[in-house]
Amino acid sequence: MQFDSRSAEGRAHGRFDALLALLACALCAVALGAAPAAAGGPVPAGPSSAIHDRIYAPAAITVAAGQTITWHNETLGPHTVTSTTELFNSGRLEGGTSYSLKFANPGTFDYYCTVHPTMKGVVTVLAIPAERVLVHVTKRGAGTTVRAQVPRSGVQAQLQVAPAHGGAFKTVARATLGSQGTASFALGGSARRRVRVLVPAAYGQPRLLSRALALS
Repeated sequence: MQFDSRSAEGRAHGRFDALLALLACALCAVALGAAPAAAGGPVPAGPSSAIHDRIYAPAAITVAAGQTITWHNETLGPHTVTSTTELFNSGRLEGGTSYSLKFANPGTFDYYCTVHPTMKGVVTVLAIPAERVLVHVTKRGAGTTVRAQVPRSGVQAQLQVAPAHGGAFKTVARATLGSQGTASFALGGSARRRVRVLVPAAYGQPRLLSRALALS
């Protein structure tokens, strides 16, 4: 597993711990080789998580392989972002400092704060494009199921419908994206129409919109 991490400047003690963690991650990256380049250009920046009191907000984050997550310590006391399996460690993050980590490969990665062990979080990395909403339509009888997948979680995706031959899209259903970035919507009726899925902006990321699909 390969990671690319970077800690922001803090107090003298915080900088020293962060430097040690950074050197350890750098040595790991050198040993395991370079991250694969993203097809079609650079991978868009990933989300951020704020550390409030003794929680990560959000604590569960889903991204595409190659995206970077940044944690900001918005408290006065120190915290860490530390892998439960010793894959990465931010070192001591003093108040007002940040830690960034690039996740190159798919998988699930649990982390916690060594200063406050009850603080826990998880990162899910998916092998799907970072900037696209994947949509799959299944028809059964008079009903239609629209399934969307996007490298995000905890956000309410919106199913939008428009007339088949023009007209504005309107939101007809909402569903929260799970840890695998998926949400499903059920549509009744047999009228011809167009559908698309909108994922609102959240955690510093832009909104995403799928292509429109014609349903017969």
